[in-house]
Amino acid sequence: MFVKQEKRNTKQCSIQKYLSPAIIVCILILHYLQLRTLFQRPYKYNKEDNLTTQSNDGIPIEPIPSTRTLEKNVTYSEVKRVIYYSPPMKQFYNKTEDEIEKDANFTVGWENLVFIMLTYNHPAANSLIQAQFDTFIKRAGKGLDVVIVTDIDDPRTDEEIVPRNRNTLVNTHIYRSATPHEGRKGRSKVLDAFFHVQKKYKSNPNKLYIMKADPDAYVLPTKLLTFLQKLYERTYPQPVDFGRSNCNNNFTCYSQGGLYGWDREGFDRTFNYMFNHEPYIYNETLENFFNPGRNILENEDVFTSYVFRRATGYPVIWNRGVGANLTEVIDNLDPGLLSIHPVKLIDDFLLLDKILYINDEKYDTTKMKGIGKARKQMKNSSNLFSKLIWDEDTMEFRPV
Repeated sequence: MFVKQEKRNTKQCSIQKYLSPAIIVCILILHYLQLRTLFQRPYKYNKEDNLTTQSNDGIPIEPIPSTRTLEKNVTYSEVKRVIYYSPPMKQFYNKTEDEIEKDANFTVGWENLVFIMLTYNHPAANSLIQAQFDTFIKRAGKGLDVVIVTDIDDPRTDEEIVPRNRNTLVNTHIYRSATPHEGRKGRSKVLDAFFHVQKKYKSNPNKLYIMKADPDAYVLPTKLLTFLQKLYERTYPQPVDFGRSNCNNNFTCYSQGGLYGWDREGFDRTFNYMFNHEPYIYNETLENFFNPGRNILENEDVFTSYVFRRATGYPVIWNRGVGANLTEVIDNLDPGLLSIHPVKLIDDFLLLDKILYINDEKYDTTKMKGIGKARKQMKNSSNLFSKLIWDEDTMEFRPV
């Protein structure tokens, strides 16, 4: 009996010896397929229009690779993000050459813009608002509307909030938001400001673009108008959401908070959708697939692009000249530069202005220096700019 049992055990061990490698391979394949299914996005790629359509609600999504695993997500490069998230603008907006030529007859001017800037009563914040009026707004033209948004408990008068020596061609407005203080995210305050602007300019069709700029964003006004002119020619009257894009979730890229905006169509549709879907829209969640576990819709810039996508079905437009890092600009000043973010000190604003513009009263104040001369001066002045470090407490850059 014991002999027979031993023979059976020997035979079983022999079978296991030969089957073990095959079983292990099968298990590994099953695990791979499960992981691939788990992390692959549930979208269907349509080669004909170079767009991806979401299967559940038909909202068009930017093209993505069909087999992305978690490992690839972690190592995903910025170049690939550009490729996979940017449908061809010509094809997506689908305007004929005749339509573009017709719209080129219209000139986008400062009277067509509204700029929103958020602030609060603090010496550093006040200094940055002053810096905006000493540089960007000083060079803006007649008809620009700037809405400065502060807190309702700000003890300063409106006259004290508005910077001294301001450009009188620019219309400056103060709005005091009653929303709760939320710190860096500040979603409620930003959204309240946008709803205020929508109501304020509802009967003014001349305002074609609504933009939000952080006070620590250095903006080149001439470049901005040039970009908006091209944007108008290629997209009007369709909705647009534009800025410096970040693509970190499975629904849409978003325009980052330093400088972004909409045309009137995109703005109204976004905030009408938000109003018509409250309170549910404010409770929706979206995760960063590079760092899951946190609801990124708590950030105003992600949330507004998310709602824009919900409302219109359009992706955001990425202008790569928006929101360049100062270190990048010093290393290689790009002719397409439109804004720099963040710039934390007024001295840095004034130095940038001195490098990039011809600061002579005999010249047009909007005239920029040649790119070669500006590049040389930028590099020669690199040691004069303040150094920034990341502050874990405030979750933003601050001067050393």
